[in-house]
Amino acid sequence: MNVEPIITPGNEKHVHHIVVYRCRGIDPKFDKVHYICYDEIPKGLVPCYDVIIAWAIGGNVILILLFFSSNI
Repeated sequence: MNVEPIITPGNEKHVHHIVVYRCRGIDPKFDKVHYICYDEIPKGLVPCYDVIIAWAIGGNVILILLFFSSNI
């Protein structure tokens, strides 16, 4: 699987990095909740520290060679 950011033209100055986390055992009410990087993480998202994809300016397409179980 390849991962490549698609940034809307004109928004490049607003995107510094993208991080995708894996969350295990969180309350469904926190599904799709986001927060500002380096701010306090909402208490319900504390189990979301497993980084599975990280990209930053100047990065290339990411090839993922990991096999994930169906319960992710």
